Amino acid sequence: MRFLIPIFILFALGVSALAFEKTGTGSGRLDSSFGQGGKLTFPAVPSPSTDMRLSASKIVIQQDGKIIVAGTIDPFLPGVKFVLLLRYDGRGNLDQSFGVGGVVRTYPGGSARDVTIQPDGKIVVAARHRFIGSTIHRFNPDGTPDESFGLNGVSLPITLYELSAIRIAGDGKILAAGSRLYPFPSPDSFDFALLRFNSDGIIDSSFGTYGTVETDIGINDSANSIRFDGTRIVLGGTVNLTQSGGGDFALAKYRSDGRLDRSFGNDGTVITPLTNAKMHNISIDSHGVIYAAGSSGIAPNLFTIAKYMSNGSTDDSFGGGAITSASTGGILITNGLHAFSIVATRRNGIFAGGLRMGNFLLRKFNEDGSLDSSWGTNGSTDVSFGSTTSGVKSIAVTARGDVYAVGTVEILTTPRIGLAKLSR
Repeated sequence: MRFLIPIFILFALGVSALAFEKTGTGSGRLDSSFGQGGKLTFPAVPSPSTDMRLSASKIVIQQDGKIIVAGTIDPFLPGVKFVLLLRYDGRGNLDQSFGVGGVVRTYPGGSARDVTIQPDGKIVVAARHRFIGSTIHRFNPDGTPDESFGLNGVSLPITLYELSAIRIAGDGKILAAGSRLYPFPSPDSFDFALLRFNSDGIIDSSFGTYGTVETDIGINDSANSIRFDGTRIVLGGTVNLTQSGGGDFALAKYRSDGRLDRSFGNDGTVITPLTNAKMHNISIDSHGVIYAAGSSGIAPNLFTIAKYMSNGSTDDSFGGGAITSASTGGILITNGLHAFSIVATRRNGIFAGGLRMGNFLLRKFNEDGSLDSSWGTNGSTDVSFGSTTSGVKSIAVTARGDVYAVGTVEILTTPRIGLAKLSR
């Protein structure tokens, strides 16, 4: 018997104005000291040498305040992808001490899915490949491959696993989450997967079964995010309860040795039934409270946030039933609203990013699920790049509360990377 939580979703369908971007120093406004009016694109000026499709995956902030953006280069060749890393300073200038002019390209690299930074400043990237599964890459702080890791900075291919998220444990080992693929004709094609690697890039055979833990929660289970709750490991993702059903939110919590934490949810897992849902990202605050961001609904896929206590139960004081579908100006969201990223802090609040009307959408929530009216325009800010975007793919929040948001924007019909900074 799994831990099923029936939830009613609140739809805010009242008519209200969109929260269009503003620049300045006010809370939730574009920071005019960054880039051009608080935003920038890469490359800044498209040219034949850069005329290829780019997409953004994740953003992370170094201890010195510099910003790392991970993404993917698609050179229009079947099955060929490059890992792309960009590093910017606090004013939006590419860091010339990183890679070549602030840019690192790695081939064969695959599609970058997540990035994290070790305490020593080394950069670790999880990547997927069309034919060989997944790999993990590690770079020195200057962007060169770390030759002490794997083979010339790249782990051996991890076949039958699609990695989506990566984090560094307190002992320096690398934890990666994603899906274990079971080949056709298995009706249950994917399970949650958790893998652990030693600091040299070799899989840690002392963890789980030869370095891997697989958890069958529903049907076609996909873990998209990994976070730590003290010594515990939490995965967030999407499952299907039936072969033909839509997705549902799901969590799994593990002990440090890979065993499920049986005190969490129903023997270590939680399923939240929704309609056609997908959980994209989770964040855990300093009290162990878990926030999940995703989408739900038939059409459009609505911006959906869930809040869980550390034992896996939902916080019913949040959003009038633990899940908030905050579709401000609902009749204006025919193209859909997806919550792709979330960061929750006790000090600075709860921030989530997604898509609205082809723009970056950023929102700040209070702990009860209400929008923080002191931030942006009634808790929301829309950032336009003058062209269609796929929305905010990842956000990062500084210690003082500034918000960086990255996503993919289309310029001259070709996808590029867009980055914005909002003041606290």
